[in-house]
Amino acid sequence: MHPVHERRADEIISRVFKESGLEAERGHSILVTTRGSSLALDVAAAGHKFGIAYLTREEAIDLGDAVPKFDPESDALVVVDGVGNDAGWHALLLYDRAYLSDDLEGEAHSATNIAAEKKIERDARDFVVKAKHENWP
Repeated sequence: MHPVHERRADEIISRVFKESGLEAERGHSILVTTRGSSLALDVAAAGHKFGIAYLTREEAIDLGDAVPKFDPESDALVVVDGVGNDAGWHALLLYDRAYLSDDLEGEAHSATNIAAEKKIERDARDFVVKAKHENWP
């Protein structure tokens, strides 16, 4: 089993933003601890203060206790808030280990890959709906 590739996840998230009437932007980071830990957002909503970080295992390790640990038993959305100059920002953390497909070929691989990608889409859409419903800046 392996996670959906980060580039593919970014494409899915960007499509969700576009379908929701948001312009996706790249290259934004937010401060998530007062100790200076910064979280790179893969996709942020232009003109707003929210975005999504698709975290690889290595990125999660590098961030350490600045972000919650991955819980394979939970389906809950994990949202962290910015601090300091980035107060008011909200970031959804999508841990790549939650979006796995197998290494097989054929229909079995296609089915697990589609399921993993649909789960990314669902989680990104749920986050955007929450942001709009709660009128996040």
